[in-house]
Amino acid sequence: MSFHPNLRWGAAALVLVLLPTPVQAWGFAGHRMVAEKAVQTLPDPLRRLFVASAPYLREQAITPDLQRSGPSDPDHFLDMDAYGAYPFEAISRVEAENIARRGKDVTAKGRVPWKIDEVYRGLVAAFRARDLPRVLERAGTLCHFIADAHVPLHATDNYDGQLTGQRGLHSRWESDLVERNRVQLEAAVEPSAAQRVPDPVALAFEVLRDSYLHSLQVLAADRQSVTGRDLAETAEDERYDDEYYSRLAAREETRVASRLAAAASATG
Repeated sequence: MSFHPNLRWGAAALVLVLLPTPVQAWGFAGHRMVAEKAVQTLPDPLRRLFVASAPYLREQAITPDLQRSGPSDPDHFLDMDAYGAYPFEAISRVEAENIARRGKDVTAKGRVPWKIDEVYRGLVAAFRARDLPRVLERAGTLCHFIADAHVPLHATDNYDGQLTGQRGLHSRWESDLVERNRVQLEAAVEPSAAQRVPDPVALAFEVLRDSYLHSLQVLAADRQSVTGRDLAETAEDERYDDEYYSRLAAREETRVASRLAAAASATG
């Protein structure tokens, strides 16, 4: 049985064209790839159900970016280093406890683990109600937020390289690099079979701790990829050219593929 998207997808696409582009984890290509690969990790009969609606899931996986409340929508990230040093034991796994300790403004530092939990619970409720359209909507949305947690720069306060003179790194690594190497990545991203997850919040924190460590290496790779170029003397639209992206891909393509594969496995 296939659930077909309605006209709201066309309207959403039009809005996307007309509005300024927000910072997007993985870009649309990456999010669609994770959704497609995640379906293949599932056992039957779940796999048959989701394969039949794979085109819808691919589009639903980008919808949370179309519906962002702003460029810094806290549902999409968690600044782990805002809570101290790795391994970030000061962060409570219960969101209400963090707010009680640090005040309501702490939400601005991100809440993706709890967003994942909310969407997951909605998916469980939809299955229990045998509400197929809602199952597919929640599944595609869950795919988006789990993929977000696997993005290295979604786990650090230096999310765009803005604190280290590397502004724009967010889209260079997570969107542009994926788009430029999509064919190679499609072949390289090989997720493992889906496993039962007892605690989605615990999984999200484990993923984010890894993402934070990867973020340090991503920042270093970006600096190394512009070595020998005086950015202050180079026009902004010429700083990150094909040569830069070739250097960055040589350093980071394996990491991009591994994070996409891990995202698909976790989503499954």
